[in-house]
Amino acid sequence: MSPHETWLESTQLLVYRMRQGGSTLLVAEGNFSFASSLYNRMDIGTQVVATCYESENEISKHENATKNITYLLEKGAEVYFQVDCTKLRDCPPLKSRLFDRIIFNFPHCGRKAGVKKNRELLAKFFLSCADVLTSKGDVHVTLCKGQGGTAADQPMRAWHNSWQVVAMAARAGFILSKVQMFDCSQYYGYTSTGYRSQDKPFHVDQALTHVFTRSLPFSEIKSVVMETRIGSEHCFFHIPEELVEKINRWSKRTTRHQNIAHQTLPNSANFVIVKVFTEMVTLSRPKENNLQSSAVHS
Repeated sequence: MSPHETWLESTQLLVYRMRQGGSTLLVAEGNFSFASSLYNRMDIGTQVVATCYESENEISKHENATKNITYLLEKGAEVYFQVDCTKLRDCPPLKSRLFDRIIFNFPHCGRKAGVKKNRELLAKFFLSCADVLTSKGDVHVTLCKGQGGTAADQPMRAWHNSWQVVAMAARAGFILSKVQMFDCSQYYGYTSTGYRSQDKPFHVDQALTHVFTRSLPFSEIKSVVMETRIGSEHCFFHIPEELVEKINRWSKRTTRHQNIAHQTLPNSANFVIVKVFTEMVTLSRPKENNLQSSAVHS
């Protein structure tokens, strides 16, 4: 399959999902041309909410912005101004709603912001998305060539010089589900704007759309205290975390007390634990030669 066919497929896939109904939130629209183009290809019944960070007066200075806004409103879409994508819950029209997908094209802090500030923008955006996204919804973030820091970028930037989009999303509990080529020519009438806070387009050649979904809930492994007998001594000791799952497979009964698991093990398991514990004690005990050496140099 040629690169062009791959791009076309990804664009059609996004529109297909939106045609199935549901709700879509677009944030940080520059001139609303993307929202207008996308809405023009959707079925009736799909809810679209398009927002921008600027005021209505400021956004009207962008070419064709007023025309695109008028088109969206006539078609039944919702348009809101002065919406901070890092504080979506604070926007009155949005705070009591959940969306099936959220789209952020070419995020940027403005002017000559460095990678650190743009990482912070992404991190706060994802945290904000977690408040207004459905449990099975997805977040689409389109970045210029090389910005994302994933293996899909060719050539791939050094990690420290990228926006680290996957790591920023992970802070909010999102995982990368897929990466798609972004072909702006498939969105008729779309022109990106806002490059370095100016009415100029971004460099969209070989741009990538990163699609994120919520990760599965993480089950924290609780600490385990083992009880056994070494010689005549009755011992309690913590088990290294990496051994917990293996030991649990041997365990036949569990008693919980104050979130600490006390487990009674079969004889074979006791033997392993005693051996591990003995080795830990041995390693933690200072060697006689070291003590003598310390005494000489003190």
